Amino acid sequence: MSENGPAFVIIAIVAAVSILTVFVLPIFAQWFANMKMELPLLRQPRWRCQWDRLKLRLPIVGSITLEPGLLVVMAVLAGLLSATRACALELESDRIDLSPHVEFLEDPGGKLSVDQLASPEWSSRFKPWSHSGGQGTPNFGYTESAYWLRVALARAPPASKDWLLVLSYSSLGKVDFYAPGQAPVHTGADRPVGSQPHFDVNYVFPVELDAAGQYYYLRVRSSSPLTIDLTAWQPNAYQIDKLNFWASQFLYYGGLLALLLYNLLLFLSLRDRRFLHYS
Repeated sequence: MSENGPAFVIIAIVAAVSILTVFVLPIFAQWFANMKMELPLLRQPRWRCQWDRLKLRLPIVGSITLEPGLLVVMAVLAGLLSATRACALELESDRIDLSPHVEFLEDPGGKLSVDQLASPEWSSRFKPWSHSGGQGTPNFGYTESAYWLRVALARAPPASKDWLLVLSYSSLGKVDFYAPGQAPVHTGADRPVGSQPHFDVNYVFPVELDAAGQYYYLRVRSSSPLTIDLTAWQPNAYQIDKLNFWASQFLYYGGLLALLLYNLLLFLSLRDRRFLHYS
């Protein structure tokens, strides 16, 4: 057993990596392709630096890589003045908690429409969550009522117009999202997965913000606790956050898979049922 142990470990690791590479990585590649993003390994500063060093040390490839790089540096220096002015503008935030800005309205009968809410009669009935005694994330507990939530959003001139509104509580039964100039989105745990704009564990709604403030509405109804954890994300920042999350899941379940294969190989070699139970 002591002589075969290292060999079994190597075989188990190779098998686990092969399975993850063949079946898991293509899913990530398709995900990033749908988001029109590159696989971000070489985009990380640490890996990008090491990769560039390796390219520059190669006899022929190094010179081919260096000359375009110098042209890029010259272009950056030529635009330094305009870049400096852009950096002097208001800085953008990657993630903004919208809980302090949320207003809500209870709809016990569930019959109100988004057009009715724009009228002065109903618009004046919205209450700010932060001013109604609520603390932290809006939570209405178990209720049969539908709740309407609205938040006024605008972008500062230097900020990107493309944002993501992310509703993190995935157990909500019915979620309806209304954005100015966009088709309404009807999704939720009680509706098909294909109703989500983005295939994600959260409800992700892409929006295009205007410099002028506009209201964005959510209608939520559910048999589970009504928790509204709403945040605004820059698209790239959200993808990096999700990548970090899935990378941790990849390592965790990859380690479990390696242990399972290792104990299974030991069982096949030694015919000891204890290793089968471990696996």
